[in-house]
Amino acid sequence: MAPVVPMLSPSCAANCKLSLAKFLVHFLYPYKISMLNIIHFLYSDT
Repeated sequence: MAPVVPMLSPSCAANCKLSLAKFLVHFLYPYKISMLNIIHFLYSDT
C-alpha cells in the first residue's frame, strides 16, 4: 500500500482540488440548471 504522505504535498493537493472542482462543475452544473428551470417554471406558473 502506498503511504498517504504524497497526498499532503502542495502539488497533489492543488491537483486534487482542481479535479474536485472540475468534477463538481461537470456534475452539479446541469443539476443547477435543471433546478433553476424548475424554480422558474414554478414561479411563472403561479
